[in-house]
Amino acid sequence: MKNYVIIGHLWLRAIEFINEEKADTYITKNCNAETECGKYTQEEFYAEFQEFYLESHEYGVNEYGALRLIIIREP
Repeated sequence: MKNYVIIGHLWLRAIEFINEEKADTYITKNCNAETECGKYTQEEFYAEFQEFYLESHEYGVNEYGALRLIIIREP
């Protein structure tokens, strides 16, 4: 299930969603030519960013079905 969405290129962040459908809904509403986005499985995400510092912030209940925001920083 690809429920991690990577956003941006100047400063990377990810949102973990409850499922892939919620991730797709977020991408449809918020990602475009100006806002780069990519979808990852949990395994793909941690393999790609294992060397980076990951700062996690839990979300409360929200309309997007987002579980947490992960700020991705260079090591």
